[in-house]
Amino acid sequence: MKFLNKIIFSFLLLLLFNISFSDAEGIYINNNKIQNSTPVLIQNDKAFIAAGDLSVAIGGSISWNKDSKTATIKTDTLKIEFTNGSNIVKLNDNKVSIELKPVLKNGKLMIPATVLRDFLNFKISWNYKTKNFLINSDEKSIVDTIKFSQKNDTAKLEKTIGSDSEKFSFTYALTDDVKNEKYLVDGKYFIFKAGEKGNVTKGLNGYFYMNVYTFDVYYYPLDSTNDGNGIKKYSNGKEVSDFNKNGRNTIHSLIATTHMINDIKESDNSLANFTYTRKDNINKEYLKHIPKATYYYYQASKKENNALKPQFEIAQNASTLDVYIFLKKENGVNIVQLPDKLIKTINVNKKD
Repeated sequence: MKFLNKIIFSFLLLLLFNISFSDAEGIYINNNKIQNSTPVLIQNDKAFIAAGDLSVAIGGSISWNKDSKTATIKTDTLKIEFTNGSNIVKLNDNKVSIELKPVLKNGKLMIPATVLRDFLNFKISWNYKTKNFLINSDEKSIVDTIKFSQKNDTAKLEKTIGSDSEKFSFTYALTDDVKNEKYLVDGKYFIFKAGEKGNVTKGLNGYFYMNVYTFDVYYYPLDSTNDGNGIKKYSNGKEVSDFNKNGRNTIHSLIATTHMINDIKESDNSLANFTYTRKDNINKEYLKHIPKATYYYYQASKKENNALKPQFEIAQNASTLDVYIFLKKENGVNIVQLPDKLIKTINVNKKD
């Protein structure tokens, strides 16, 4: 009778496992939920993860060949190619066989999740009750909303950098998503201002970007250029001499945007909750009242009734990184140079 009960229990457990497995809630790496991830695909009781999410989880860059339907993921030490419908994977240019074949679903290549365990030595698990897919994570410790901890995350930053961390003082600036950048891989980052230490801590030296999923750290000096001069990457307490690059857009605008948001946050902390997006241009009348230069433009928006509502515009000097905000008032527009220097109020409907 006990044997029969075991069989019935096992059957019910399997039934629950199959039903829940088809409704994956989230993907977690090192206890942090990957933001905006593609739902895990369950096919014949097997889990598949989107190639893009796999790349984010391992701190890699990804490229897609639409003709061969092949996704290539690169890290500092790994290059792995997955092709739709093929169980042959190229791992550092060596062909290896996997049990399950990648499949295309809704335009995204879904990769058998077991490759994380079999080829990348990650610990993976599925909780059929909470419907969470865990990568190197403990169900009791996972977090959905990523929040900065001054004590814990600064310690992680210093541990990842190693002995070089003794050269700098760190001040947390903001948390931000990074995509399509030239050197940083896609992911969510804690961003720190860095001042070089001396007898007295010197002024702003650059920024450290710590990937919240992998804890890898990138250092961007303020004078970084598109050729990557001065940019460094740290992993496991050491500098990575020849690290994998994301290979997308420029880098200076990333530093500029970080600088801009930090300046606004320091001016008025309530503005840190706004959403800032790049724009091609702003009202030309505004530009007549600030120094002539090349500028980056931004729109600041606030979420209202589940929609982003524009609030004010921003111009940032691409060379000096000075920030000007344009606040619409009943009697015109206030032009403010941060921190908190009212330049003038203009009426954009009349010639000044």
